[in-house]
Amino acid sequence: MIQVNSIQKLFEAYQNESAEKRPSCILGTALKENPAGLGRILRDEKREFLGIIEEKDASPEQKKITEVNMSYYVFHTPDLLEALTHLQTDNAQKEYYITDTPAIMLSQGKRVVALPVLQPIESLGINTVEEAKIVEEAMKNGGGL
Repeated sequence: MIQVNSIQKLFEAYQNESAEKRPSCILGTALKENPAGLGRILRDEKREFLGIIEEKDASPEQKKITEVNMSYYVFHTPDLLEALTHLQTDNAQKEYYITDTPAIMLSQGKRVVALPVLQPIESLGINTVEEAKIVEEAMKNGGGL
């Protein structure tokens, strides 16, 4: 359900920055009324990106966040490769989360930007028969909800 306009917005945000100000990572986010099962975007009081918390690791307060990560990333490759060497499995799933790389980049003093540019259809997932029907209907309607 990836939309061309969303990808264009992410690339434009990356390319519109001068080389010295270009972020190590730009991620596209979506606002979802019912974000169950999705990683939430953490922001500070200035609305700057802080990290992503997977639902299984989130506090009850964090689970109320409706801005979600849909894994749309634009990475500066050398910074990504460096961040990958710092991934840990200290989470509820005991897995390596690529979603930890933006926070790792921040901890290294690199710039990370989260842009809420994704369209509602891009937050659809298929984990149940009911969700498959919703996605099928959206596709029949030309990608609109």
